[in-house]
Amino acid sequence: MNFNKREVNYSLTQEGKKLSYIHDELHEKAVKKYEEVLKVFDNDEMAVIVEFLKRSIEELKKEEDGLND
Repeated sequence: MNFNKREVNYSLTQEGKKLSYIHDELHEKAVKKYEEVLKVFDNDEMAVIVEFLKRSIEELKKEEDGLND
């Protein structure tokens, strides 16, 4: 085996695997719910929603960066 000192490999415990599975299931449910909520909007409305989210994320990042300075 060729060991690379810059790489560290981790593996999940059985409990970690269970939690990972639960997380994945919850994520999938959330995605389906978002899709259900968003399917009522047309393309123009979706463009406004996307722009709103982009601007919101930018402002939150600025605020976070200010807290980390």
